[in-house]
Amino acid sequence: LVRVAPGAVVTIALRTCDAASACASEAWSGEFASGNSLPGVVPRRFVQYRLRFTTDGDHEPAVERVQLDYATR
Repeated sequence: LVRVAPGAVVTIALRTCDAASACASEAWSGEFASGNSLPGVVPRRFVQYRLRFTTDGDHEPAVERVQLDYATR
């Protein structure tokens, strides 16, 4: 759940890997604003997410929780 005031932005990017030690070398997906559909990523054993907070200095974004619904087939 993201609370974003005007002048603040929270974006998310994803990456996946087959081994936890390999994730650092994987490229991040494009960034998407919270609440928008996330890009498709290659389904692998591990998924990482990165949140980026941007503010105009007067308004601070806040994240209470992160929920990713992720399935591999």
